[in-house]
Amino acid sequence: MIKKDAENLKQKVIEALLSNGFTPTPGGWREYHGKGSKGIIDVSVRTDKRYRHRGYDVCVFGVFEDIPRARAAGIDCNPYSGKHNFIFIESNSVDYIISQYI
Repeated sequence: MIKKDAENLKQKVIEALLSNGFTPTPGGWREYHGKGSKGIIDVSVRTDKRYRHRGYDVCVFGVFEDIPRARAAGIDCNPYSGKHNFIFIESNSVDYIISQYI
């Protein structure tokens, strides 16, 4: 994916987060903070050249605060840190990814 397309896809994810009640956290460890049915989650959305050699362009990194609640809801997050990451290419993945966080 070319850089312009990756940036457009990143913006689509950010807009979806914001429209679902996430708020920006300037200067925070993660760029967005929200609360959904699976609890409180902090999210970062990145395009990063590091991942290009593996064929990925846009990455969504989440950390659930209430790990047992997220895992009970079927989220396969890290049982110790609550980390749950999506590394994806296709724009039709955005709705699915957002659904995992709300």
